Amino acid sequence: MTEVISDVAGVGTLVSAVDTVVDAILVDTGTTLPATLATIDGIADAILVDTGTTLPATLATIDGIADAILVDTGTTLPAQVTALNDPTVGAIADAVWGEQLSDHSGAGSAGKAVSDAATDASSASSSASAASSGVSALNDPTAATVATAVRSELATELARIDAATSSRSAPGAAMTLTSGERDAIAAALLDLSNGVESSVTMRQALRLMAAGLAGQAAGLGTTNVTFAAANNSGTNRITSTVDTDGNRSSVTLSL
Repeated sequence: MTEVISDVAGVGTLVSAVDTVVDAILVDTGTTLPATLATIDGIADAILVDTGTTLPATLATIDGIADAILVDTGTTLPAQVTALNDPTVGAIADAVWGEQLSDHSGAGSAGKAVSDAATDASSASSSASAASSGVSALNDPTAATVATAVRSELATELARIDAATSSRSAPGAAMTLTSGERDAIAAALLDLSNGVESSVTMRQALRLMAAGLAGQAAGLGTTNVTFAAANNSGTNRITSTVDTDGNRSSVTLSL
């Protein structure tokens, strides 16, 4: 076939012509695709029927063979289920308590916690044992030893007391004081606070008496009279204001 294609419309016409020719060939030879597929399916079914190997029959046969094998060997599924491990509560508990802690030492695991607790308990036991040994080693004297020690201490103290007592003067016996001791006693008496009057010691009172009795006097016959310290005319111990009769209206003391 020789034909000149001059435009796109001509190409479409050519494709349609080819399709018509192919359809005609398939019809003439009886090889249309649906017919071919139907033929193949029929042949396959015929083979399965002729050989007794249809799928349902084959599956049934396989199932029967499997059941027979299980029955012959005593391994039927019910028997297998019965033979499964079915431990008692006691057996489970024994298995748990008998498990090695070393196989469960991961951080945060119960085995790790129990192992650590066991280690701590062992350490505490060792410490307690050491403490017990220390207590046993403490001095534990007998009553007789304690009594002997007490008597010894008492004897020592009594001897010391006796020595101090024997060195004392007898009541009423004359005692000699050192010059320092005598001065200290005198000073304590003279400077005793409030020894004569409120805020007036014995020493201060003696100064006033010495000034009034033996000190220089000035201003007699006037209203202002002074008495100087004995042997010290520069210090007025008593300064008083008096009237014409000698009555004192005010007194200033220099203690």
